[in-house]
Amino acid sequence: MVNIEEKVIKNWNDFDQHVRNLQLRKWIFRGQVDASWKLESSIYRSFEDVVTVTTSSRRKPKKLARRSHENVALDKFMATARQYDVPLPLNDDPLEWLAVMQHYGAPTRLIDATFSPYIAAYFALETGTTDAAVYCFRENVFREIDKNSYSDHILKYKEILNKDQKDIMYVYEPRQTTPRLLAQQGLFLVSGSLKVSHEDIIEAYNLSDKDAIKLIIPMKLRDEGVKHLRRMNITSTLLFPGIEGFCKSFRHQPYFIVQSEGRVGDLDQED
Repeated sequence: MVNIEEKVIKNWNDFDQHVRNLQLRKWIFRGQVDASWKLESSIYRSFEDVVTVTTSSRRKPKKLARRSHENVALDKFMATARQYDVPLPLNDDPLEWLAVMQHYGAPTRLIDATFSPYIAAYFALETGTTDAAVYCFRENVFREIDKNSYSDHILKYKEILNKDQKDIMYVYEPRQTTPRLLAQQGLFLVSGSLKVSHEDIIEAYNLSDKDAIKLIIPMKLRDEGVKHLRRMNITSTLLFPGIEGFCKSFRHQPYFIVQSEGRVGDLDQED
């Protein structure tokens, strides 16, 4: 479990109070559906699944050339993606391409974050029936700590993809955006290594409560939280522009009285 101070919110006014003084764009947020989940990228989980499966059949862990697999996937995507009618980066910046891969569901070393604590809360409450969590990080804390250990040329983000650096976390906001990224005020936490989780790297930073907080949202506050966010118009329809977001919005419809969900002026319906 990452060594970040945990605060259990008592109600949504309490949540508001916790995030109110966290300066806009100076803090970033990550919502987790289950408060017990570790911070892990999709590619890290993918590799760990392969190790688990192959170990069960081989009786010894399979050694994976993780960065080579990442490079092959990136090369394949860059060579193939232009066949599809989707917006693509205008240059060969690998993190820009990884951001697009993340957008379309490919496993990458990026995990999603946002500049909005309320959008993070939406993703924490999107599904699930357990306590949820919103992680809060001071945006420049990783860079400030890294400057004490690394020269500037090592801290350049392109080095992250060329070397396995188990002690570097990089906050990345793509130069080329998308309607979804704009709507979600999105950016990414990028790990310097594919061999350890984001959680393990962040734990090594030994952050203080002035740099990071984990807000625990008890299960009993989920119902109120969905309604709280709806009043702020933070819904899937807003966060996922297009028919996908509209269809996702039906997931939360049962939280509301059915009469309130129908068209205004239509006859009342029985719930």
